Amino acid sequence: MVTATGIRRPVQIQEFSVAIREASNDELEKIRSEINNAVRHLERSNTRLAAYIKKLKGEEVNNRQELDLDGNFSDDEIDEKDLNVFQESLAENEKVLSNYHERLNAIDQEELHRSSSSKVPETTGSGSAQDKSNAIDSDNTAYEPNSIYL
Repeated sequence: MVTATGIRRPVQIQEFSVAIREASNDELEKIRSEINNAVRHLERSNTRLAAYIKKLKGEEVNNRQELDLDGNFSDDEIDEKDLNVFQESLAENEKVLSNYHERLNAIDQEELHRSSSSKVPETTGSGSAQDKSNAIDSDNTAYEPNSIYL
């Protein structure tokens, strides 16, 4: 059996939603914590990238913590040739952040489902055909380049 915390390959949101159904409440909280940590790091990176982009475009940088007292970048030697790289990185980070927010929403929905169904006794069985059709592709044959790691 593959657990949600055991998945360490790119997964689509539908696959993620299926995987977290099997996770315990503690596992869900750990997954949420890992995603929130990744979101914080990406947001901090995006703040720095945005400051670099503004500076390279000659715009005013409001986030002065990225700059030294002379208005230069405090820790990196960068120039205009880096502009495209920074812009592409920022755009890619935004896609990843969007995927992370989808996963956090899926966790919220799973927790809501669990709290609302905790009043109804669960039935056991071998699972429906729909459950089997949503099974996780553990051999990674459905890899999508735009998917992200759990």
